[in-house]
Amino acid sequence: MRRCFKREEASILLQIYWQRHRQIHRLPCHSDAPQLARYYISRKELQNARHVFDKIPNPSVVLWNMMIRAYAWDGPFQQSIHLYNHMLQLGVTPTKFTFPFVLKACSALQALQLGRVIHNHAHVLGLSMDVYVSTALLDMYAKCGNLFEAYKLFNTMSYMDRDIVAWNAMIAAFSFHGLHVETMQLVAQMLQAGIAPNSSTLVSVLPTIGQANALRQGKAIHAHCVRKFFCDNVVLATALLDMYAKCHYLSYARKIFDNVNLKNEICWSAMIGGYVLHDSMADALALYDDMVCIYNLNPTPATLAIVLRACAQLTDLKKGKNLHCHMIKSGIQLDTTVGNSLISMYAKCGIMDGAMGFLDEMTSKDPVSYSAIISG
Repeated sequence: MRRCFKREEASILLQIYWQRHRQIHRLPCHSDAPQLARYYISRKELQNARHVFDKIPNPSVVLWNMMIRAYAWDGPFQQSIHLYNHMLQLGVTPTKFTFPFVLKACSALQALQLGRVIHNHAHVLGLSMDVYVSTALLDMYAKCGNLFEAYKLFNTMSYMDRDIVAWNAMIAAFSFHGLHVETMQLVAQMLQAGIAPNSSTLVSVLPTIGQANALRQGKAIHAHCVRKFFCDNVVLATALLDMYAKCHYLSYARKIFDNVNLKNEICWSAMIGGYVLHDSMADALALYDDMVCIYNLNPTPATLAIVLRACAQLTDLKKGKNLHCHMIKSGIQLDTTVGNSLISMYAKCGIMDGAMGFLDEMTSKDPVSYSAIISG
């Protein structure tokens, strides 16, 4: 009965909002417009939110921040930058909450030069050393590949300002760039500073442990996860199984995978990738079939690239063609990685015309695209 009432209330509320939307569409300004814009943002209906937002004569800085944040999280990221610039042109002063959002968009776009300009804006406003802003700047520099600036900024932060978010951002930066020794040294410094690692810290550290084949450290982190009851976290469990697979302990990886109650597509992809890494191609294809046929999950482009590699190694043309048809029917955008995997599959299965034909169709090619033809 309660569910029925809730559905009715939601339906009535939606009707009211649509009535207001139509009023705002007709009138140059409406007092309910900011509330309606917030409502659409909360529902991630950014097109409607932007339509309403653009009709508000003088949006509050809070509403500007909400719109910039929405685009920074869900894209298009360039719109976040455009709104920030428009905000400045109208004389609206950014706050310490504006900068983390627009810097996140810079990170997503790999827009290092733009990030530097925004860094200067924050400095002029006296906000560059705010803990939220400085952490966002650190993260932006790291994700844009400038580790020197990121670490320089980290070292200028006082120990009081170095919260878990700042430490995690710097640790993730070192780990992402494969700096295993530096990553572990930073973790040790964090512990010395009296800050305990959380699940995000461990997710950042585990990839570099796997790359360095540092199984002992990986097992220590796994034990810590068990003590802290972190293993129910699917993101952390995925990082653990990926680490064990890279450290050549595939049986451990499978045990973790089997114990995850709510597996997402990334978790499945990591386990399939583990099998491919160890040349267990038949097991990889069998697990992929379970994922799609039994659990009804949609494979990500990364998963498809991994499975295509297995098809190529087994010269399983039928499976490879089925995957190609699935991508076309599903309207999946084929990035360069998936495209290269398709070329390699066709080439290794002896279908050179198919490989060359697909190479010609690819809008974005790299040296791997051509080497896939040659190696086939």
